Amino acid sequence: MGLKMKKMNQQSFRRLLVRNIALPLVLGLVTCGVFLGLITQLLSQTARVDNSNKIIASANYATRLFIDAETGLRGFVITGQPNFLQPYNTATNQIPIEIESLDQLIGNNPIQKNRLKTVLDKYRQWINYSETVRLAKTEKKDAAIIVSAGQGKFQMDQIRELFNQFVAYEDSARDTKNRETAESTNLLLTIVITLSLLSAAVIAFIGRKQMMGLSQSYEDVLKSSQDRNEALQKQQWLKTGQTELSEKMVTEQNIASLGGTVVSSVAQYTQANLAAFYIVREDEQLERVGTFAYASDHEEKVVLKFGEGLIGQVAKEKKPIQLNDIPSDYIKVSSGLGDTSPKHIYLFPVLSVDQKVEAVIELAYLKPVEGRTLEFLNQITESIATAISSVQFREQREAFLKEIQNQAEELQTQQEELRVTNEELEEQTRILKEAQMRLEAQHAELEQTNSHLEEQTQALEIQKDLIDQRNDALVEAQASIQKKANELQRASQYKTEFLANMSHELRTPLNSSLILAKLLSDNKENNLTKSQIEFANQIVSSGNDLLNLINDILDLSKVEAGKLDISPEEFAVKRLVDHLEKEFKPVATDKKLALTVDIKPGTSDVLFTDRLRIEQILKNLLSNAIKFTSEGSVHIAVSNVRPATFGLSGGSQDWLRFDVTDTGIGIKKEQQDIIFEAFRQADGTTNRKFGGTGLGLSISKDLARLLGGFITVDSQPGTGSTFSLIIPIKYDEANQNENTKFAPVVSSSLTRECAFMAREENTKSIATAQPSADYKAFIDDDREKIETKDRSVLIVEDDEPFAKILMDLA
Repeated sequence: MGLKMKKMNQQSFRRLLVRNIALPLVLGLVTCGVFLGLITQLLSQTARVDNSNKIIASANYATRLFIDAETGLRGFVITGQPNFLQPYNTATNQIPIEIESLDQLIGNNPIQKNRLKTVLDKYRQWINYSETVRLAKTEKKDAAIIVSAGQGKFQMDQIRELFNQFVAYEDSARDTKNRETAESTNLLLTIVITLSLLSAAVIAFIGRKQMMGLSQSYEDVLKSSQDRNEALQKQQWLKTGQTELSEKMVTEQNIASLGGTVVSSVAQYTQANLAAFYIVREDEQLERVGTFAYASDHEEKVVLKFGEGLIGQVAKEKKPIQLNDIPSDYIKVSSGLGDTSPKHIYLFPVLSVDQKVEAVIELAYLKPVEGRTLEFLNQITESIATAISSVQFREQREAFLKEIQNQAEELQTQQEELRVTNEELEEQTRILKEAQMRLEAQHAELEQTNSHLEEQTQALEIQKDLIDQRNDALVEAQASIQKKANELQRASQYKTEFLANMSHELRTPLNSSLILAKLLSDNKENNLTKSQIEFANQIVSSGNDLLNLINDILDLSKVEAGKLDISPEEFAVKRLVDHLEKEFKPVATDKKLALTVDIKPGTSDVLFTDRLRIEQILKNLLSNAIKFTSEGSVHIAVSNVRPATFGLSGGSQDWLRFDVTDTGIGIKKEQQDIIFEAFRQADGTTNRKFGGTGLGLSISKDLARLLGGFITVDSQPGTGSTFSLIIPIKYDEANQNENTKFAPVVSSSLTRECAFMAREENTKSIATAQPSADYKAFIDDDREKIETKDRSVLIVEDDEPFAKILMDLA
């Protein structure tokens, strides 16, 4: 009996093990398998959603590349400056790579692949069109006719529409994937819960105490799965919100529209009931530029300072503020059916990468703010700050370019007024010469009358009074002519002084702008993007072009004043020619021209004259030769020549001759004198095609005269030109006056008035410099603190802001 009972107990124990261990273990394995399948499916769905997000981001980036290419081409067509093609070249190089990346991301989707193939075909058509426009602009043809035909715009609109369809398709696919994930998750959770309940019910009949622990384990696993599912949904919600906000911000062009877009998108995505966007302006002021669901009595413009109110406090401390249990009279949320009061308000700063406050956003909620909402708001601040910086830089660049264009237009207007004044003065001079000729004729008539009166002695006394009256009238007329001549000379002097003063006043603020733009392009703090550095370099390049134009006008005024001196020195001819070849070789190579130099046998090795003036003349001749030559070569020849060959005095000493020969467009015979006049070129067409102020040859001609020499030209249209500079080997002022037969006048673009002068000085020399009586120190004087070994810089500038900029730069 005992053995039988023991056997029954063992059987019962085995059955208990089967019931309480084996059965829960089997059910647990099944449940774990279901959980693993659920997690695997969720991860797979999340990966597909991430892939859709990558495809959308890549498509948006490709769209921006197309916009950059179109903008760069448009800028080149408008300005003709090759620098504007930089975004076009970068985009056209990157677009095929980005399309290939998109093709890999979309896999075997036939719809999207067909769209990509169509985009690539349209892009190739647009590339052919853009190359046609660029080539026409490069060859100085009217590219605007090609652009106005609308072919490029139509192709680009088709590409944008295809990308919009591409992104819309991926958005729909992503939403479908999210919906399928949620449905499958709910189904699997239902199955798991059902199995758990059934297993719990079965095991409860067998052993409640043992099954309680197993049930608790199942609950823990279920909770972990739910937590993980919620975490995945939360991450998906955060990424979707960031992607949608970035897509909306990328197309905004000004701060007002950007603020409205940001505050509307954030409020709708986080289910805020009211929202406001405050942008940071200068002097630490906050201006409200965007609202969401505000009533009309709250829409007026609001400006706050840092530390003023909750908005100003958030900007000052750079920390968010959350308010709960808001009073009912604080603000109202209104609709067509009624209004109510929000209960919770959240204010947070928009910080850039370097922790600079760019804006403050205020959100009001009827319900408590969720944790995932706070996390989302914290993650989007950097992208919003980047968008604000981009829009602000674009607005500043457009304002600066507009200001430069206005200044250029004003300068052209003043030049036209000066031209009209010169024509009036020339007309007055002609009238005075005619009056003088008439007076000379009257004087001759009077002499004939006197001879006749000598033969008629009796009539002499009668006509004597009449002759005296005519003589008095002649004296008065001569005095009037002299007075008008003085007025003409004084008007010319006023014009010259006006040109000099105007050039100085324009150059002072322009130098300041160039230095500030150069500091931006250097990017020493590495806080600018590649595009921003490129924009700064374009500002520097445009400013230098404007500065060169101002300097040419100043040179013209100095030529008319005739107050520059010659500083002769002895230097090697070969060294001068080698320097010119080294400087212009890259320019000629860039235009695919051959630049050659030939120093003839027997040519003098040294030259005694003003080296800077000789360099300026030859640089002007070489620059013109390269500019007006599209193919072929430019040749420099140096040789000795006898002055008697040109009918000039100079004894037996040889002169030096520099010949600059090109294979360019050539000059007609009747226009070879015109090109040496100020502001003149061969004809209007040349001026429009090749540009320039027309001052180079005029200044070069006067410089050659001042050095005792002259310039000749030999040219035929279509075959090229040869400009020859002939000067004495040894400069002699007396010989110069005899051969040139004109008052020495000269200008030099090499003697520019510098924006600042800097040199190293020792302590003793600095200590001897004393300020004048009317000196006003707006920068601390540290001369007494300088040691002997210190390097020092002396800044001479009467403009306080510009002087401080120079000091910081030094």
